[in-house]
Amino acid sequence: MKKVFALVTVLAAAPFAQVQAETLLERGTYLMKSIVACGNCHTAKGGPMAQHELAGGFQMKEGPIDAVTPNLTPDKETGIGNWTDAQLMVAIRDGKRPDGTLIGPPMPYDMYRGSVRPGYKGDHRLSAKP
Repeated sequence: MKKVFALVTVLAAAPFAQVQAETLLERGTYLMKSIVACGNCHTAKGGPMAQHELAGGFQMKEGPIDAVTPNLTPDKETGIGNWTDAQLMVAIRDGKRPDGTLIGPPMPYDMYRGSVRPGYKGDHRLSAKP
């Protein structure tokens, strides 16, 4: 009876097992579009920038917070194209830009710390067009 229960438990849990992406690009794109959902804030909701995924420009005004989200595309002049993988990981996990300044609210980096494991390679940057 215990073996049957164990087998049923494993089979019932199988659909909920973590799906592993085949490549770093696929994994990064999965995180960006689902769990971390970067586009929810880093894609403008209207105007000319709304058609450019992750290009920033979304203004958030709530209480003391008045922020405009930055460009997360791989553009080297206006986006994060010059950031290293390590710098990107520090930004996502610890809320610090490459120059050491803090990425303040509303960026919920405390929530993302567990989504991006140490040693992560930021290859998802290749999936957004500058």
